[in-house]
Amino acid sequence: MTNNVEDVDVLIVGGGSAGIAAAIGASRNGAKVMLIEKSSQLGGKATQSVVGTICGAYYRSTNTTSKYVTDGFAKEFCETLKKASKTEPIAHYQHELHFLPYNPLSFSLIADDFLAEAKNTQCFLHATISDISIVKDKITTVEFINFKEKKIVRPKFVIDCTGESTVSKIAGISTLKQNEYQASAVVFSLENVVPSEPVKLSLAILRAISKAIIEKELPADLDKVSIVPGSIRDTHLMIKLALPTIVNDTAENKSEVERLARKAAASVAEQLIKRVSNFTSAHIGFVASEAGTRTGAVSEGKYILQKEDVLSCTKFEDGIAKGAWPIELWESGKNAQLEFFPHDDHYEIPLRALESKTIGNLYFAGRIISATNNAIASARVIGICLSTGYAAGTAAGLQTQGYNPLEIIKLIRKEQVDR
Repeated sequence: MTNNVEDVDVLIVGGGSAGIAAAIGASRNGAKVMLIEKSSQLGGKATQSVVGTICGAYYRSTNTTSKYVTDGFAKEFCETLKKASKTEPIAHYQHELHFLPYNPLSFSLIADDFLAEAKNTQCFLHATISDISIVKDKITTVEFINFKEKKIVRPKFVIDCTGESTVSKIAGISTLKQNEYQASAVVFSLENVVPSEPVKLSLAILRAISKAIIEKELPADLDKVSIVPGSIRDTHLMIKLALPTIVNDTAENKSEVERLARKAAASVAEQLIKRVSNFTSAHIGFVASEAGTRTGAVSEGKYILQKEDVLSCTKFEDGIAKGAWPIELWESGKNAQLEFFPHDDHYEIPLRALESKTIGNLYFAGRIISATNNAIASARVIGICLSTGYAAGTAAGLQTQGYNPLEIIKLIRKEQVDR
C-alpha cells in the first residue's frame, strides 16, 4: 500500500441521498470536497435497496396536485429524477400521502452527473474508512482504503452521511442507540408479468400469500407483501416484503438480515409465480443487493429532535430543513404504525441536530441526524435526507469561507425554508 495525504475543506462519508446533497451544498459554497462511498455506486438505500419512491418531498395533502415541501435542492433533484424516470408524483395516496416513483438506474446516473458537474469535488467508490484521528475535539485525519490503496485525508470538516453513524463508531464518539431498530424490508422484481390494474393485482397477491401460509408452504411471518407504488410498467413490477427478523446494531445481525432477505424474497416469489395467474410465466429479475434497513444508531448532536417537535410542527430559529412525512414506525412482525400531523404543514429540523455535541468539525445528515427513535421515523425518508444533506454541506462549505453561524443559518433558510 502507498500513503497519499490530501487536504480538503469538506470530507463527506457516504454517498447516499444525504451524501450527494451534502457534496453539492459544499461545492456550491466554495469548498474543496471529497466524497467517499463504500459500495460501487452512489445512491445508498435508494439504489442498493431499491426503495422505489421518494417520500418526504411533498406535503401530505387532500389536494390532487402534489406540492413540494421545499424549493431547495430536494426539489431540484426530484425534478431531474422525475424527468429521467418518466414518472409523476403519486398524489392523494393512502392517508393523503404524496410521493415520487423513480427508476433506480436513473437515480444512480443522476447522482453521478451531479457529482461530475460539482466544482472541486472528488468521489471515491469502493472506499472504506480504516481509521480516524481526533485532536482537541476535532477530527484531524481520516484514513480510508480504496482498491488496496491507503489514502489519508486532512479535512477541515467531516459530514457523516453513512446511515450507520460510521464516523462516530470508528472514532469512538457517543451515539444514541436502541436495543432494537425498525424492521427491514427487501425489494425484488418480477419480469414477464401479465399486466393488470394495481388494485386487482394487489388483492391477488394478498390472496396468494394467505393461501400459501394456510397450506404451510410459506412461513406465517412472510405475510407483509406489497407492490411498490408506481413500479408496474409493461411486464415488470417490483415487490416489497417486510422482513420479520429483529434488527440491532451488531455485525452478526446485519449479515443475518441480508441472508434472510434473499431467502425470503425467493420463497415469496416462488409462491406468487405458482399461485397468481398473471405471474405464471414470470421470473425474478433482481433482488435488491441490500436489505432496506430503515434506522440504526444515530449521532448525538447539540439538539435531539423530539417526537413532539414532529407532531406539533415545531419551527426553530435555526431551522434549516423542512419535514412533512408522518412518523412511520415499522416494528418486527407488525404493519407500519403511522402518526400524523395536520395536512399541508411541516416541522423544521434545526441545524443543531446536524452538529456533533462533542466534535467541533463534525456534521451528520440523512438517517443519522440527532433525533429520537420516533422523530427519525419521520426524518429518515429520502426527500428529507436530501434537505438535511444539502444543509450540512452548505453549512460546512460556508464555514470554510469565513461565514458566521447566524449568516449560515440565514442563507440556508433562504434556500430551503423561507421560500
